[in-house]
Amino acid sequence: IVTDEEVLTSIQECYIGEKKNTCFKSIAGDFLARDGLPAVFEALEANQQAPDVFESCHVLLHFAGQAAYEKFRNVPETFKHGSHVCFAGFYHGALEGYFMEKNVFASAGGTFDALKEELPKICTGARRSGVGKDYDECLHGLGHGLMFATGGELPAALALCDALPASEASWCYSGVFMENSTSTTNPDHPSKYLKADDPMYPCNILDERYRNTCYMLQSMYFVQITGADWGRSIDLCIEVPVDNRKACFSGFGQTLVGHDTDPQLVEDNCLLVPSEYQNACIEGAVGATGEKYKDPFPIVAGLCTVFDGESRRACYESIFKMMPNW
Repeated sequence: IVTDEEVLTSIQECYIGEKKNTCFKSIAGDFLARDGLPAVFEALEANQQAPDVFESCHVLLHFAGQAAYEKFRNVPETFKHGSHVCFAGFYHGALEGYFMEKNVFASAGGTFDALKEELPKICTGARRSGVGKDYDECLHGLGHGLMFATGGELPAALALCDALPASEASWCYSGVFMENSTSTTNPDHPSKYLKADDPMYPCNILDERYRNTCYMLQSMYFVQITGADWGRSIDLCIEVPVDNRKACFSGFGQTLVGHDTDPQLVEDNCLLVPSEYQNACIEGAVGATGEKYKDPFPIVAGLCTVFDGESRRACYESIFKMMPNW
């Protein structure tokens, strides 16, 4: 039997260790082998705002999803055992596991034609669930997985996302760009599609259809290279082309929520954003909170209460707009 205490103790030991990802991969596999996934999800859901859990659980669940796919060998079946807790990391990992099994890495040579035909079918089971969040997270997980499938070749991964209907491809793009900007489960091999001396790269070399999503997720990289200097990160968003600036500030709001549990941090920094983009920052923070937590309503409502006046109104309007998908 896997207990809450064992889950939390194991996370803490990995969190303070030197080889964090090796440790998280090991405990994820161990918990799965002991049929402990329900206990893991329960412990994470109850303690997600504890600092070490907050920092670690998304990565842990990437590895849990990979291990679960290895066990069940089927995407819909693996998803049945999942949870949306911790930014739905389990689902992202499950899709990575799928592509690892298929062994369609760029080094294998050849083309991705067969994979292009398969892509629109992979998330069919998630669409049938009737829960919008299930389907969106599956599409987002495809983007993460395609970065595995292509050996980190971002343009090739984006081109594969284009095999999906246009209305769905942006979710796939978001997984590609998130994996590129954070290298969640592979920090020892940083992306070749990032340049510290050109923070706008690779967004500035891509076709227009990719740029909004790229600049939204590039805000994570801005925070990384500035050492979480929020003012400097805002300055970098201001340097983004005007057509994509709103997306960058939405991503900035998302990154604030992913960085700290304190809603005051969100208010303080969204109100530092140029006035015409403050609502985009708030909307990004609301959206990310809704995606991060399995039961987001108490937390996102608490986020809105720190704002005043029109900013509070914008916050509540964002909740109303997004809640059907949660």
